[in-house]
Amino acid sequence: MIFSDGTLSQIVRRAGLRASDGWIGIITPIEPDTDRVVSLREEAEIQALPVPEVITVGEMEPFALGQLIQSRGDSSLLLTGFDSWSPSRWKAADLNRNTWLRGGGVTWLVLGPTGASRMAGNAPNLRSVLGSFLVLSPNGDEMGAEEVARRLEDLRAHYNRTDAAVIQAASDGTLELSPHMVEWLILLDRGDLV
Repeated sequence: MIFSDGTLSQIVRRAGLRASDGWIGIITPIEPDTDRVVSLREEAEIQALPVPEVITVGEMEPFALGQLIQSRGDSSLLLTGFDSWSPSRWKAADLNRNTWLRGGGVTWLVLGPTGASRMAGNAPNLRSVLGSFLVLSPNGDEMGAEEVARRLEDLRAHYNRTDAAVIQAASDGTLELSPHMVEWLILLDRGDLV
C-alpha cells in the first residue's frame, strides 16, 4: 500500500479525489475520537465535498455493518470505532468483504494504530479494497511537540530500540506492525513506512 502523511485539509482534499464509489482509509496517530470525526466532517463541508454520515461500528458484527452500509445507497459514509475490534472480528469482516461494497458514495474508514494494525494482520482482502491509506500527521491540536517527544521516549525505553532501528526495520519489511510500531512511525512522520 502507498501511504502519505498530511494535514487534515490535505487528507480531506485527497479523499475528495476518490471515485464516487471509492474507499479511503485514514490512519490517525492516536485512537480517533469524536473531535477528530467532527473535524473531518467540518473540513469536508469547507471543501464543498459531500459531508459523510458517521457510523460508529463499536461492537457491530461485520455482516450487520455490511447491511447497514448497503442501506445507505449513494451517501458518503465515515466509519469509525474499529480500534475495539478483535482480530477474529477483522477476520469475519474479511470474509464478508463483499457485503461492504456498494455502487455509490465514498466510504471513509478512520483507524487508529490499533485498528490499522489489526486490519493489516487479519483482513488482507478488505485492506485491498481500500488501496492506499492516508496518514494524518500529529499536530498541535492532537499532540503538542512535548507530548510527541515524551511518547517517543516512552516507546524507545519500552522496546529498547532507536528511531533509526525502527525506521530501518520498516524499510526492510521486517518490522512487525503492532499498534505501537504503527504509532511510532506516525509520530516520526514516517507513515509512508506503515
